[in-house]
Amino acid sequence: MGFIKARGSNFYYEEQGDGPPVLLIPPAGSTASTWGTLVGDLAGVGRVIAYDRRGYARSGGEVVRSAAEHTRDAASVLDAAETLLRWVYSYRAAPPATSSGRWAPT
Repeated sequence: MGFIKARGSNFYYEEQGDGPPVLLIPPAGSTASTWGTLVGDLAGVGRVIAYDRRGYARSGGEVVRSAAEHTRDAASVLDAAETLLRWVYSYRAAPPATSSGRWAPT
């Protein structure tokens, strides 16, 4: 646990395991803690990094609503952690709606 300084903000992160990096990105409004025991479970296959997004909970800065900004933040967290990306896992709270208003599989 600690903080990574990247893109003008301090990002809180948690890390477990060794090997190929696995980045866990929480859904909007959630934190690194969202993943619960999954961090420890995945630590058997690689170096798991979970972080609080910009402006949420323990991370500094203003909350951003742009996927491009979140992508740049995630890449900066990985750079600051001195790792090359292997796997990324994110979670979306609800699947996207189709033009007919029905839920579409993701």
